[in-house]
Amino acid sequence: MIYRPMGKSGVQVSALSMGGGHLPDDPEACDALLRACVDAGINYFETATFYCNGQCQQKMGRGLEPVRSKVMISAKRGILLDGEQPGCSETAPDEYRREILDVQLPNLRTDHVEWLQVGWFTANKIDVLRKKGGVLDVIRRMIDEKIVGHVGFTSHDTPENVVKIIESGMFESCTLQYNLLNRAYEPCLAAAREHGVAVVVMGPLAGGMLGRPELALRDIVSQAIQTSRAGLQFVLANPAVSAACSGMTTMAQLAENLQSISSPPGSAMWDEVRAVFERFNAIGKTLCTGCNYCRPCPSGVDISRNLRIRNYHAIYAGDGQTAAATAARQAYAAIPTDQRAAECNQCGTCETKCPNKLPVRDLLAETAKALG
Repeated sequence: MIYRPMGKSGVQVSALSMGGGHLPDDPEACDALLRACVDAGINYFETATFYCNGQCQQKMGRGLEPVRSKVMISAKRGILLDGEQPGCSETAPDEYRREILDVQLPNLRTDHVEWLQVGWFTANKIDVLRKKGGVLDVIRRMIDEKIVGHVGFTSHDTPENVVKIIESGMFESCTLQYNLLNRAYEPCLAAAREHGVAVVVMGPLAGGMLGRPELALRDIVSQAIQTSRAGLQFVLANPAVSAACSGMTTMAQLAENLQSISSPPGSAMWDEVRAVFERFNAIGKTLCTGCNYCRPCPSGVDISRNLRIRNYHAIYAGDGQTAAATAARQAYAAIPTDQRAAECNQCGTCETKCPNKLPVRDLLAETAKALG
């Protein structure tokens, strides 16, 4: 395993880290996967309370308990502004602390976490977070008490605003989306490197878009290129990146990712990969990452399933006559009728929840028109 500095924190992190959003449902399979990650040298495990239908931290806690001293666990808790959500007031510092102590740590079967991420953070919350007696003071107190080791943030804010957050000096790490299909945060990565802030990349395989060999770019790039390999290597080629955080579900995915980070690409391959993905730069900005924050849809539409198929169609289908286009239409037809994109009533609830600010209603309409 390759290890890299986690910014100026003084700790080393495995170049491949484990995201907790897609853990196996079967307890034995989940435990085995987590142990295999540790055996392979992965030492950073990212968690959140609502991943895996609310079971992510319980799964991580159970699987990592026997090897706890070998790993760093990252917990996550966001803050709300007054009125940001209906019926919600500004997050109280004591409330923030209680969730970490009374919910997340017990779920993780530990008395501390090495990293605490202030989740879904935006620049308009900087002053609220760092005001005297606020949440940041509570986090710093937990650091003094050895409950938390380091503090970072995750964000889907605009690149300009993310740079402001990095420059605020409050955080030791940032977790941002960055991949071959979406490079909008490259200026943020440069700013993080300049300020000694570690970068953990979420979505290095574009929400799975770069990890499906049966829909690889075989029609437009050479057979020698595996898109998952190219995706991880692209992310890790950026000197600002400490770790690529991949949400793995199977042993096969783990093995493939480990192989990807251990085999440096040749210059000819990189020239071809870069040329191909430059063609899809605009499409990459509208890709659904499958985070499922939009659930549930009031109309019962399976939004992420529809948009996952739309992703493949947009990237691989070309003029609509390719094998990928046929596969996309077949996949759409396999969705139960009452869960298809065509059933969207344009209420917009999903767009208020989407961390990437995607025009979900337009994308669903596009999906229904192209594939229905």
